[in-house]
Amino acid sequence: MARRLIGVGVLVVVLVALGVGTWVLLGKRAARAAQVAAASLAHCLLGAPLAQGEAAEHRLHRIAAAGPPADWPGRCDKYATGLADALERAGQKADAADVRGRFGRGFTLARFEQEPESLSIPGLTPGVDPAPDVPAAPTPATAADDRVPRLFEGGGLAGTSSDPVPGAALHVIAGQSRLCSFTEGLDGAKCASLAKTAPIGAQDLVLWPPGDPGGSVWVSDHLQADNRVQRFFRADTGTLFDAKSPERAVYAHAHGADGFVTLEPSEDPAAGWRLSSWAGNKRGTPVELDLSFKRLALLSDRLVWVARGHDDDYDHLFSASLVLEPLGLGKPVDHGVVEVVPDTIEACRTKDALAVVLSRGSDARVVFFSDGAASEVKRVKLRADAKAGPRVLACSSVELTLTRVVTTARKRTHTDALGFVVQHARCSKAGCESSEIDLDAMLESAPDASRPPGTRSGDVVATGLDGKLLVVWRSATRGIRARLAEPAALPTAPDQLVFDDGVSNGRRVLAGSVTSLRLVSRHSAAVLLLELSASRGVVGVRISPEGGVSAVAPQG
Repeated sequence: MARRLIGVGVLVVVLVALGVGTWVLLGKRAARAAQVAAASLAHCLLGAPLAQGEAAEHRLHRIAAAGPPADWPGRCDKYATGLADALERAGQKADAADVRGRFGRGFTLARFEQEPESLSIPGLTPGVDPAPDVPAAPTPATAADDRVPRLFEGGGLAGTSSDPVPGAALHVIAGQSRLCSFTEGLDGAKCASLAKTAPIGAQDLVLWPPGDPGGSVWVSDHLQADNRVQRFFRADTGTLFDAKSPERAVYAHAHGADGFVTLEPSEDPAAGWRLSSWAGNKRGTPVELDLSFKRLALLSDRLVWVARGHDDDYDHLFSASLVLEPLGLGKPVDHGVVEVVPDTIEACRTKDALAVVLSRGSDARVVFFSDGAASEVKRVKLRADAKAGPRVLACSSVELTLTRVVTTARKRTHTDALGFVVQHARCSKAGCESSEIDLDAMLESAPDASRPPGTRSGDVVATGLDGKLLVVWRSATRGIRARLAEPAALPTAPDQLVFDDGVSNGRRVLAGSVTSLRLVSRHSAAVLLLELSASRGVVGVRISPEGGVSAVAPQG
């Protein structure tokens, strides 16, 4: 009897042990299943495990900025349901209810961006892999943000100007007093304050006058409405030109290290105009010119003017080359009738020509000078609009482009009241063509978060780049974005994230880290200058004609 009782007792103990073991094993399996379910949801929503110090909100923002497919994150909904069920089976009822409550309020990107705390996933355990059939989250964007080295600290972009006759090289005066000289490939720049070299300290400085490519950089600290200057000086040494009577210079051409030719009114009012040659502040004998004109400009070594024709009563375009030895002008050339006297005459350089633009309002005439010859005068016209922004003049290696952004009044939301139209013209020696891009139409299928918010006119900038049109805009929450393509192809071209202004010092910010942007184009690339908030300085982004994007590296 005793033996039987002992046997029964042993059997009971064994059965209890087996039951407890089975219960423990099933519990471990349930807990493990919950961990795998948590890893699966995280893999679908956010991709690879977060790096140390990386917030889920930041990862979500970077995925959104890259332009995820339409079925994401909705395709992850079933993994949230699976996690809630797994947590409940594991006995974690409170966590299961939390998951159902948070993830059940709408599985959309907009909600997660508005409620980033919803991305917290109970049971997420380092080292636990997701189920093998779970799709990964879209690849996050990797654009630069405000942690990249700045071209300069402090200051901003107000009053920024660049080369008076743009060519392949790029110099910029940013914030009216800081000169940035870019490397040949525009991938680096050296920026320095001009306060030490300016005659009376930095104040409203502009690059002036036009000079030979690769020559010294000269700056004026006061350019009057009629183009007369108060003074100008060499940027690197402070060598001051024309210290005795600087108000006389109207146009000038710089050559060599310290050489100048100025065009100025003659001291004898009846004599008209004269050329003067300078070596630093030493002046040669002036040369009087027999010149009458309605409009005039000295653009590097070419004098261009509009005057009454010799044999008729029409206005003609004339030009002559500047001769240094002996000082004077070459033989004037008549380029034909100009129907409208221009308001402005400006120019840029292609690889082998000086491209001159004579503009009046939205109408322009373009002529290319190369090897002592001139092309036919070509006409280009942009649609007239009083709300047009500044016109951007640029030259590629073979053509000239004129680009401007026009704001339009419209009402998409209670705050989105501005639309944008980009007007663009391109001219070569063969002729000109123009086009318009309405951003509302171009971004018709884009989410509001990727569009300009329509609250500030400076949120869109554009320029020509090697035969293409580059449009850059500050989006509502998807960073500084761009499209680059032939104008007709822009509506179907993909967006690019060129700078992530939704991140500041590695943390997600809703207000944006950029307060102002400027865009300039040269032969090899375009440079986007971005002013950071709270006067933290300026960063540069290089955009190549192929669409490559990289930060401009500070030099020196």
